[in-house]
Amino acid sequence: MKLRTQFIAPPGYSFIAMDLSQAETWVTAYLANEGTMKDALLHSDIHSVTAANFFLRESTCDHKWIKRRCERCGVELKETERYIGKQNNHANSYRQSPAQLVRSVNGKSNEPPFLTITLSEANRFNKDWHSLYVGIKLWWRRIESDLQANNRTLVTPYGRKRTFYQHWGEELFKEATAFIPQSTVGDHALGAIQPEINISGGILGISKLSDIKNHCKIVQSSHDSVMIECPTPALYEIIPQVYNQFHRPILINDELVHIPVDVEYGTRWSDGMEKWKPPVSVLTG
Repeated sequence: MKLRTQFIAPPGYSFIAMDLSQAETWVTAYLANEGTMKDALLHSDIHSVTAANFFLRESTCDHKWIKRRCERCGVELKETERYIGKQNNHANSYRQSPAQLVRSVNGKSNEPPFLTITLSEANRFNKDWHSLYVGIKLWWRRIESDLQANNRTLVTPYGRKRTFYQHWGEELFKEATAFIPQSTVGDHALGAIQPEINISGGILGISKLSDIKNHCKIVQSSHDSVMIECPTPALYEIIPQVYNQFHRPILINDELVHIPVDVEYGTRWSDGMEKWKPPVSVLTG
């Protein structure tokens, strides 16, 4: 049993759990200006897009995925195939080697979907992944150029700076590559403000809402998520308010990006919480 299932709201109260969905992948796609990755995030399921590139290369369908199923031709990926797509998406943006992918996947082979891969397979996945998302390596080269031109200092879309002092080489480049997406997501979720657009929100914005201050409380937060305890009768009044604070845009390379927000609610913090879908008026308001 997961530890978090032990957390139960007091009588008369419910939890609202929100998290930024695939946030670092969204930030990476727009930092790199990687068109295929952006299109997959905006219009399909990126893990299935990647998996189809690995396993359905002969297909002539211009797939549009809803999770593992293509709504155009009806083909359905195996659970293990989408899982491989997901693992490669997480790993390859940050320069993880095929050998590291093998260790990561095989190290969790005693968990669903109970899968192992070979180094030969990992090498093929890596090659096919970069053939699909060609802009990522170009982004890596820009990072290296920025490090060299700016005394090893990088700046995030929120203006956070970091100077890297490690030995010049691959390990430094890996850490630098992960820095901007990870730091940006953390600042965005917390509520940092970009002067260019001056839009407040995030966890700090939620904490300033009058209904939160008077009737609710923030009971948990992490890198890209927050959980709020509120009176159950007020759920449908509170959820749109906190959603709008968490779903604010971020400016990356002169493009406004809305990272999707997953919202669930219930009396126990668990995988069985009810999902909330925003109405059109909330999405466009």
